Amino acid sequence: MTYLGPMCTIASLSLGTRRIFSLREVIPSQEVESRRAQTFNIPLPHNSLIIMHASCQEKFKHSVPPQSSMDLFRPAHPSEPGSPIETSNCRINITFRFYRPDFRPPSIPRCKCDVPMILRPDMKHRSDDRMDKYWWSCYSGVQNEGNGCNMWKVMDMDAEGRGSSYRNTIKSC
Repeated sequence: MTYLGPMCTIASLSLGTRRIFSLREVIPSQEVESRRAQTFNIPLPHNSLIIMHASCQEKFKHSVPPQSSMDLFRPAHPSEPGSPIETSNCRINITFRFYRPDFRPPSIPRCKCDVPMILRPDMKHRSDDRMDKYWWSCYSGVQNEGNGCNMWKVMDMDAEGRGSSYRNTIKSC
């Protein structure tokens, strides 16, 4: 999200062996006692395209979990005429992301460790099903065996001179 900006759209093309794409909802703090998180397991067969629209990354954790056994991919025809059709358990994923020009590396704030910070959504404190808050967080602890400055600050699109986001556009309509 650091270079994509908030409310981004991502497309992912899956080729080869079928895998499961898992989405687990992050429940806002004020709703933890009243409901449980939903999990969605979406099969991705060969040649499938999944599109994560704006807010998907902010409201859900996603993964392609390890599988103990996998279906074998069987091509429709052999690569060379007359040769046998060979099965495979290989998978290729091609992901397409739009990188916002106002989130280029030089515009990313640095923490006290002088390391570029990472952008995180406030997944647990969103209100009225809206995602309004993001913060910049020190990332050097991940790279330096937990030794970072733990600096963080709320992202302010206007104060940082960034363009409008999907959410800002919706609010103004």
